[in-house]
Amino acid sequence: MTSEMDAAVAAAVAPLQQRIATLEQQLDWLFVQQGYQAPNGTIAAPATPPWPYPVSPAVVDLLREGRQIEAIKQTRAETGAGLAEAKELCDRTRAMLDAGV
Repeated sequence: MTSEMDAAVAAAVAPLQQRIATLEQQLDWLFVQQGYQAPNGTIAAPATPPWPYPVSPAVVDLLREGRQIEAIKQTRAETGAGLAEAKELCDRTRAMLDAGV
């Protein structure tokens, strides 16, 4: 009876272990996409440093061109942030650009 229970438990646990392994790989991929070391070690560390700005490259380009309003609109469209939050992100990015980051 015990071996049957052990087999049943093993059969129930195996798919869960596979799901955990898959989730660890997905989490590692997300870390690497942001430029960080993968915590579970399933993916190699990125070769380049992480993106330093709190907004997308498209928004950075708009800010570099001096198109602040378009940058705020783009940030809102990409993130779903409110007006004040999007403006704050763009202002922080503008300060980083002015500082040479």
